[in-house]
Amino acid sequence: MTMKFHSNRAARVAGLLCPVLGCLLLFAIPCAAGGWINAGEYGLDKIQSGGDATPALRAAMEACIERKAEGLKIPPGEWHLYPDHAFEQNLAIANNDSGIKRVVFPIDGFDGFTLAADGVKFVCHGSMVPISMENSSRVSLKAFSVDWARPFSLQGTVEAVHPEMKAFDLKLHPEVVYEMRGERLIFREKPSPSPNTWKEWAPPVTATIAWEHNLQWNMWFQGGTRHPVPGEHMLAMAPERWPTVFRFWAFSMS
Repeated sequence: MTMKFHSNRAARVAGLLCPVLGCLLLFAIPCAAGGWINAGEYGLDKIQSGGDATPALRAAMEACIERKAEGLKIPPGEWHLYPDHAFEQNLAIANNDSGIKRVVFPIDGFDGFTLAADGVKFVCHGSMVPISMENSSRVSLKAFSVDWARPFSLQGTVEAVHPEMKAFDLKLHPEVVYEMRGERLIFREKPSPSPNTWKEWAPPVTATIAWEHNLQWNMWFQGGTRHPVPGEHMLAMAPERWPTVFRFWAFSMS
């Protein structure tokens, strides 16, 4: 009787424990590789308008890398990207300075991956590389746009051309940062520590990048062929400022 009593009691205890152990085993099983990641589940949906979306996107991208996900889905909206919390990669990019770059989506080492961001506009602030791809295949980038809050080159609309005067009128876009120094027009992405240079970089990359460009340093192209003008390094521009428009006069330095 004693042995039978203990046997029944053990069976009842085991019966109670089995569902609990089953649940524990279920939660102990790691997530299967592959599948899709939704950036909204990593805090992106909580970002206020104009706030830095980079930390949430980085967390989502880290999950994609860890699980070798099939794709990353990003909810529609305008998402602002800042370099402080982006990935760091040492990249060599054509017509650029090699070195540490701030990357939002490093799609590296994937065989089949989709970045699906239907209706999304990414707005970058500062020096950033939105997407890098190395050693990957079958990658799809779908239905989104990328822009910068401030351009890295002087941009404007030519409102009139005056061939007889070798001049044209240019209205700068409102987001362009510039200043006049005497008769020189200086394009400034951010203030430079030195007031007399056309270009100066000041590390670290996340905070104090500076870019200045004296528009005397330029390249001229022929309108018909779009080829560089022979001897173009001997040409220069002299700007004359009106209330909202610049008139540029071309002249030879020879």
